[in-house]
Amino acid sequence: MPQRPAFQAAFGLIILACQLLPRVHGCPGECVCTAANQAVLCSGVTNQFNDYAATSLPAWTVRLYLLCLPRLSSGGRPLPLGPALSALSPGVFRRLVELREISIRSCPIGALPAGLFAHLPALTSVTLDNMLFTSLPPGLFQGSQSIAELILQRCHEYTSQTPALLVDTPRLRLLKLIEVGLNGEQLDNLLKSAPTRMMQTLEVIMTLYPPLRLSGATLSAFSLTSLSLSNNGITDFAFLPSVGAAEVTLSYNRAPLGRIELETSSIQPNRRVTLLRLEHSGLNEIPSFLSVVFPELAELNLASNIIQQLEPSRLANLSRLVRLDLSGNQIQTLSDWRRLQPLLSAILYRDRQSGHIYLAENPIHCNCELSWIYDNPILSSSLLRDLTCQSGQFVGQLLVRLQKHQLRCRPPTVPDVTLQYWPAIFTSSDAGEPRVANETVILPGQQCNLTRRRNVTLTCSSSADPAPGLAWRLLLPSPSGGQQTAQELVRSRVSQDRQSTVTSLTLLVEWLPLEQLHLLECVSSSRYFEFSPRTNLTILLPSTDEGGGAGGGEGGSGPDEIVGAASGLGDKVAWIPIAFLATLIRMF
Repeated sequence: MPQRPAFQAAFGLIILACQLLPRVHGCPGECVCTAANQAVLCSGVTNQFNDYAATSLPAWTVRLYLLCLPRLSSGGRPLPLGPALSALSPGVFRRLVELREISIRSCPIGALPAGLFAHLPALTSVTLDNMLFTSLPPGLFQGSQSIAELILQRCHEYTSQTPALLVDTPRLRLLKLIEVGLNGEQLDNLLKSAPTRMMQTLEVIMTLYPPLRLSGATLSAFSLTSLSLSNNGITDFAFLPSVGAAEVTLSYNRAPLGRIELETSSIQPNRRVTLLRLEHSGLNEIPSFLSVVFPELAELNLASNIIQQLEPSRLANLSRLVRLDLSGNQIQTLSDWRRLQPLLSAILYRDRQSGHIYLAENPIHCNCELSWIYDNPILSSSLLRDLTCQSGQFVGQLLVRLQKHQLRCRPPTVPDVTLQYWPAIFTSSDAGEPRVANETVILPGQQCNLTRRRNVTLTCSSSADPAPGLAWRLLLPSPSGGQQTAQELVRSRVSQDRQSTVTSLTLLVEWLPLEQLHLLECVSSSRYFEFSPRTNLTILLPSTDEGGGAGGGEGGSGPDEIVGAASGLGDKVAWIPIAFLATLIRMF
């Protein structure tokens, strides 16, 4: 994206430097002519330019720069000038047959005449910056068939275009449109006359009327080296499979709902695209279509998104991928080593010199889940130098400075269990802090006598690093009098959040069978440890729910109803949505 203050300052320095150079005899007063590089720089250009340009500009001019900003004195102060150049005569450049490059900047020109750049056989580059025209006329480049670069930037009024503009530019290789007002339809009109075989670079950046909608049929006709569509508010990416370019940049667009989804069942693989940039696109996952749509990808840049997981299946079939950039995302762990190790190793082994995987600036949680990286010399040399511990052990330290044995995991604790009646009743503690009056910590192995089934919860909590899994189980006696069997009632979801090491799991008492006496256990487990600590308790339920109701009814709603108790605290709660919704409806 153009930086205006920096651009203006740089151009001011160029003007000042040129004014200090020795002048060429016969050079117009508004201009500085340097024979050494055959360049003419005219600053503070006024409407008098049309009068002297046809006769006073040196015929040997190869590079012509017109700037309608005020000229600077030797002290750096702007000099007074008349009305800025607002119109150009059709044949004003006709005699400059050696002209190769022309740049017109910051001039309030509302329309360019047809044929303005016509019949200039050596002209190869045209730049129009910060001007007021609304459209460019057909025949603008008639007879100037050497034009290879056309750059239009900060032309905010440029909102329409007829299809014939680029008919006279058969050698056009580069087209840049930066901060212009063209929408997708008008851009199609412009591109329809472009030389599809010659053009190598197309850049459309920061359109003024997002979202930009593009036609896949138009883009498929090109064989570009580079296509950049950054910062255009693009939300519809259906054109992607048709892109005719080797390098595609779509940075600073916003993927709807954090993902880009394409229907791939009827799509032919696009083998032209080898580099794809999607930085700053709001992605929360690696796109799933990559291996189907772009099987020849060698470089993928997904930096500065909000991706939380490096999912190996999304990249597994990209057999030519050698550079992967996932820096600046929200990846906390690389725990799925069985699938990640072959994927990441293959990326680095394909190109020992330039192959690289960038994972810097992710909130990496350091524990034993990263120890597998140290076992592979190629992976450790590439990954460890970029990774910094953001949580867990050794916060703020680079992994490359740590040893494998220093990264440890913490085993799960014995679960705590809390019983609570709903709705919650809040009171103040002696210190003035709010607390839940009808919540009780259950002691392991003791019995709880309840007066109702509804609006009563049991919450089990345990901590570990990484956070443990929890399960509520109903213990059933064996018919033969042998060992009890366990029926699982509910299990916690696996969490990808490594910064929290506590898991909580809530059980609604009304989920339990109608029998009055129940033996329950909450089991905490971690795949990095063999033992699974657990807490057992006995629940005695009433035969009828006389005390049920939103407020607890006559049966009471506090800790006085509990004869015995077991343990509790929590962070993540797994509910059965339908049952929980039904409970809330009954409560209120």
